[in-house]
Amino acid sequence: MKPRILIGLLVAAVLVICLALWLDAGRKPAAELSMTGPALPGLLERLESIEEVRITRAGDARVATLKRVDGGWQLEEKSYPADADALRRVLLNIAQAKRLEAKTSNPELYSKLGVSDVSKEDAAGVQLELLGGGEPMALIVGSNYSQGTGTYVRTPGEAQSWLIGSNVAVETKTNNWLKKDLLDVQPNRVARVEVTADKDKVEIGRNEDGDFRVLNLPKGREASSDFVADATAGLLQGLRIDDVGAAKADAAVERSAKFELIDGITVELSAHMLENQTWVSLSAALNEEQAVQHISAEQAKQTEAWQAEQTAKAEDEQAAAADGSAEAETGASEAEPVANASDAAVGDAGSAQAPLAVTDPEADRDAKLQALRDEVAAWQALFQGRVFQLPSFKAANLNRKLEDYLKPKE
Repeated sequence: MKPRILIGLLVAAVLVICLALWLDAGRKPAAELSMTGPALPGLLERLESIEEVRITRAGDARVATLKRVDGGWQLEEKSYPADADALRRVLLNIAQAKRLEAKTSNPELYSKLGVSDVSKEDAAGVQLELLGGGEPMALIVGSNYSQGTGTYVRTPGEAQSWLIGSNVAVETKTNNWLKKDLLDVQPNRVARVEVTADKDKVEIGRNEDGDFRVLNLPKGREASSDFVADATAGLLQGLRIDDVGAAKADAAVERSAKFELIDGITVELSAHMLENQTWVSLSAALNEEQAVQHISAEQAKQTEAWQAEQTAKAEDEQAAAADGSAEAETGASEAEPVANASDAAVGDAGSAQAPLAVTDPEADRDAKLQALRDEVAAWQALFQGRVFQLPSFKAANLNRKLEDYLKPKE
């Protein structure tokens, strides 16, 4: 076959293929031709402007109403701070996701993807409504793709559903949108703990080595271990909640606990059982006289440590100078010689590098006292008028009786 004829046939074949592709594209729905857009167009640009998020599940049941309040987020159903980080993760996940593939536009098949209207009682997905920064936006988040990364979604009011390239999980329990972190009081701040339930009382304090011990051991009985009191003393460390509700004045107190901190703060808990769960109300108070005493004692330690550090530094410099291993400081020949290292340390105590506890003890005390006041005020703002459901492992430590701390009787 002549080259010219062969080239002609190749050109004709290419034209036929292009024509076939063009005709095939013309038969495809417009949605399938524009698969590369964002999962929810415009969300990424409006993330910081969103003021309210509504989450709804089957039967139009509202899961959560999250509103931006004073720079944070509040869960309206609980009148309590929301988990802002969790909310941001969900929104950012959706905002950054891209459409991968157009799926069904047949309402009879929506249930297979979990993108049915949430007004249906058997809807498997959840609907997000986003308000703020422009026209309201909404998205039904359905099932995750079973064969890889992805989630089925659909915009309410639109027939077309989509597979997007990100796994999106939206909590469907209201209390899971709460800010769960409540307190984080490190055990080294705890001086003493008392837990009381009727006539049963557990007293925990520190021994001479600073370790927690049960103080009110019955005569002839021993603690089950040297560490048995640690979990109770550390109850306020990493304290998270499972749920929150409004406090009721008639709730019977079944167990109480008092945590005395070394810096003058006292945290008290009153507990009761409800449906086999432990709920507690809390309060915090500051003994300012005790706080000042603690601050003064810490200042004395800081001053002593600072002076010891400066004395050691001066002694090192004098030794280096005596050995001829240090260069003379500028103008040293004109300066008065330092009588001894201790005088040097005292002289340096007013330098810019010294801690505030050394240079201005009064200002340091006022700042630390105010920090304690602010801490108590912040806690009280969370505690006031509320009860909190404790996780089971924290509740177990609170609910132990004195006998649970002891070795079995022989």
